[in-house]
Amino acid sequence: MQRLFDTVSSRSGFMPVWIDGRTVFSSKDILHVSANGRCVLFVDDFHYYLQRTPNEDQYAFRGALSEKDGPILVASAPVVSPQLMNYGAALFEGFHIHYIKPLSDEELKGIVGGTDKKNQRAQALMEYMPRTARAALMVKDIIRDSRTSEDDLSLLIKRISPLYQKLFDELLPQQQRIMCALAGESGGLKLSGIREKTGQEAGKISPYLTQMLASGLVLKDSQSTRGGSYRIADPLFNLWLPKYTM
Repeated sequence: MQRLFDTVSSRSGFMPVWIDGRTVFSSKDILHVSANGRCVLFVDDFHYYLQRTPNEDQYAFRGALSEKDGPILVASAPVVSPQLMNYGAALFEGFHIHYIKPLSDEELKGIVGGTDKKNQRAQALMEYMPRTARAALMVKDIIRDSRTSEDDLSLLIKRISPLYQKLFDELLPQQQRIMCALAGESGGLKLSGIREKTGQEAGKISPYLTQMLASGLVLKDSQSTRGGSYRIADPLFNLWLPKYTM
């Protein structure tokens, strides 16, 4: 989306405006920037708006976009939300949806550039990240600023630390205990292992694990009620947490 934003900036008569979806809590937070003429609104992480606003507000938002000379909206999100797919939702069929495939090795090389050694370092860092252009640009900056491959992970952790600190702080205390127990456990832990590391009874852990599974915070390698190991779903979160708990 950043590439499209740059193209609109240089080759069109429209004013592009970049909006961080994490700062959006209502339609007004998006539309207020379009008061000075027609523009193209680029809303990154649009799912935050969809999750935070009621259907009525989204209907008003759609109406504003449909007005003559109304703003043009380009948005990105990690998943296609029900607010875009369910019949009766305000924004149902309101977008032309484009699914962006993960970067191939060749596309990653094209972004990072440089020597084979740099590309190998980039591949190693991308093991912890989604294969998106944004992640590749971060990796490119890290390799540029890092003296050696040994420093790459340290710089990555430094870059992501504010985000994951915020995510961790927003968890319930019991969820934090579970995440700390799972930190660094690449093979995961069974319920008995989590109980041992947290010092909590199974009955106090299981309800929180169920919530964390539903939200995608953790994964379980077995669908059965009993047995199976739990692990942190996000490799970056799992990379950061041991540093936090040290």
